[in-house]
Amino acid sequence: MAKDKNAWRFSKTFRQKKDETTGEIVLEEDPSATSFGYTDEEFDKLVRKGVISKKLGKVGVEQRRKSAEKSLLIKEMLDRCKKEGREPEKKDWDALAKNFKTTMEEMEKEVSLQKFILENKDYLLQVIEEDGKPKKKFRQSAHYIEQKLTYNKPSKGKEPNLFDLLNPETQEKIKDESIQYVGIRLTAPEDKLVNSISRLLEKKSQTQDPNAEDFYMGNEQPRPVPFGGKDNGSHLSAAIRCKKSELLNAFFGEGKHSGADIKYFDRVFSGFLEKKWLIRYKRTIHTEKKSDRKHFIMEDYLPLIRILKYYPYLTDSQAEKVEKGSSEIDSLNGEYVLALNPIITDQINAKYVEFPEDIDFRTKIAAGSHLSVSEAIVRLRDWLISEMSAKRYEATINEETLIHRLHLEKHLKSRQKKRLENQLSKAIQVCQNLGIILDTETSIGVLGQKKYTFKLNKDF
Repeated sequence: MAKDKNAWRFSKTFRQKKDETTGEIVLEEDPSATSFGYTDEEFDKLVRKGVISKKLGKVGVEQRRKSAEKSLLIKEMLDRCKKEGREPEKKDWDALAKNFKTTMEEMEKEVSLQKFILENKDYLLQVIEEDGKPKKKFRQSAHYIEQKLTYNKPSKGKEPNLFDLLNPETQEKIKDESIQYVGIRLTAPEDKLVNSISRLLEKKSQTQDPNAEDFYMGNEQPRPVPFGGKDNGSHLSAAIRCKKSELLNAFFGEGKHSGADIKYFDRVFSGFLEKKWLIRYKRTIHTEKKSDRKHFIMEDYLPLIRILKYYPYLTDSQAEKVEKGSSEIDSLNGEYVLALNPIITDQINAKYVEFPEDIDFRTKIAAGSHLSVSEAIVRLRDWLISEMSAKRYEATINEETLIHRLHLEKHLKSRQKKRLENQLSKAIQVCQNLGIILDTETSIGVLGQKKYTFKLNKDF
């Protein structure tokens, strides 16, 4: 706990109350609140890292300014009374109070900051305590990230239809399917789910020897599965065994989860398991001689996660409930074995992108709430993180291409220009709040097109 003279301490929260005299809604102190302390420097770091959003950070900076102003005025008043040879009286304090009038709007902003800090104090303390230590990160295959970030580029003349390039085996697999794109397009909750499973995979895997066959292969025997077409043979599917509570903790964070949380997770999880994705990418085996390296075109139409659920050591009554389709056991002894699509770990020892372990939590904070995290935000965030993984710390992109990259072209087609601008600016703002983007510049290209240049934070 911070203790120096610049320490901040939030020991109060407030609640709304109707004033019996005026009938107005006012804020009163909630005496049941706990406290949390930290220094000016620690607060600034939390804002810079995107742990506390810049919006809330501005409120904190204004509070500091007012606090310093107040301290100075109090000192001047006390010095004046001392010079006059007397103790401060009520009239002195009343005169002073006129300088500190706070509007309801300002009060509500301060309450929002206090509420956020007190609700997340354990997490904030953890970030403060780990400052300067190596950041905890989890790894994902760059092949998976590339497929997740695919998009339909603006058409330039006659280009071959990618669907026409698929081999007969893949075309046969998808002939009865309504496929609209190649690649892995996830909703924001689905992306969070895969990140959660990726974190569990890392915790339950051997991650010390990248050359070993069991590297990032989970805590169950990996399964050889056909993948990438018949010419590419079989590949190992990583498998992890975990309890449902572990999945919930990975998805929501440690702690108790409400019935509504569990229903929401079940809805996302079950819907995700039913989906398949059409993928197509080039896999390269590097050798000492560049001329000897081999390339494989990987094509398939598969789900990202397969599930085998089993219930160990059930009593007779529990077994009877499961046989009748009850989900009650899920929260008791239920365990899952999750088999992962090989693309999730393909060449993960050498071709990968690393994400902060708490990236989903920080994105929620930067966006304002989990409901405000959109597909566009996730896509911009992950594209910029992958750029930094490739040691590129300045990314320039035409606005039209950026719109397609973030899958916002539907707003162009429906002529919803205002909505498009809002979605685009929100995605950029959230990435700035996260601390990924240090600065954004716009310019006009040689053909008159608008361009964005993002200066990226290599310390992210």
